[in-house]
Amino acid sequence: MGDHHRDAAVVVAHEILGLTPHITRMKTALEQFGVDVYTPQLTQGPARVFAPSDQEAAYAHFTRAGGVVAMAARLNAFGTSLRSRYRKVGAMGFSVGATSGWIVASEGVFDAVVCFYGSRIRDYPELAPTCPCLLLFAEREPGFDPLDLAERLEEQESVTTRLYPCGHGFADMDNPNHDTVAADDALATAKGFLRAVLLEGKVDDDVEP
Repeated sequence: MGDHHRDAAVVVAHEILGLTPHITRMKTALEQFGVDVYTPQLTQGPARVFAPSDQEAAYAHFTRAGGVVAMAARLNAFGTSLRSRYRKVGAMGFSVGATSGWIVASEGVFDAVVCFYGSRIRDYPELAPTCPCLLLFAEREPGFDPLDLAERLEEQESVTTRLYPCGHGFADMDNPNHDTVAADDALATAKGFLRAVLLEGKVDDDVEP
């Protein structure tokens, strides 16, 4: 993975589309506040990148690679590999990457986790994160009520939630649901949260994203 020169690192967990230009943009944005950023391929097999219009093919590829549970295991392993090299390690995930981040947040590897529109977090509401978690939901999600889920999850002291009046994928400028105002606010909130935990040493009640 090469040499590092910073005290903290963030692992960005991609969505089913793979390592898209959006992930590259997020890497650049996070590096600006003083952390090393990693964007590993978290699905099994040859790396593939899909266009936002190729959701069905991307989902089929993701499912063949083991789905969200397998992705979470790879994210956990990658985070573990960084622990001896950094004082603090965080994760930021999008969609299935966010759900993977939620899963591993209860496993003691990461110091902070940010989840952008992890709609399948609803399948794992019983998990109890061992680190501060920031969950950024889109209000317009088919199949479930994000507000209800956010209220349930925020009963845990380590969880902070925010909802945006947008559709799934709003933070990605290449997604049809992109919303510039929401995307800018969500990214600023995520960066502030990660900075507070990873660089300033704040935890749980001290964290104000």
